[in-house]
Amino acid sequence: MTVEEAAKRGGFGEERYEKVELQQKVKEKFDAMRDDTWHTVDANQPMENVQAAVAAHAATAVDACRAGKPLRYF
Repeated sequence: MTVEEAAKRGGFGEERYEKVELQQKVKEKFDAMRDDTWHTVDANQPMENVQAAVAAHAATAVDACRAGKPLRYF
């Protein structure tokens, strides 16, 4: 989700670090770290869909680790 889209959500800016300039810098840093092991979730969806997608990715990671696969390589 872009910073501009996030800023349209209710309550944006109420938290100390929810400033457009800071969030843009944070996004740039995360984009620089991203590699092919990252999973992207479309945060423009309803919160329930985002939560379900994150939970599914987390469950896949947990299952892979339980099966002996290193966390980085699932």
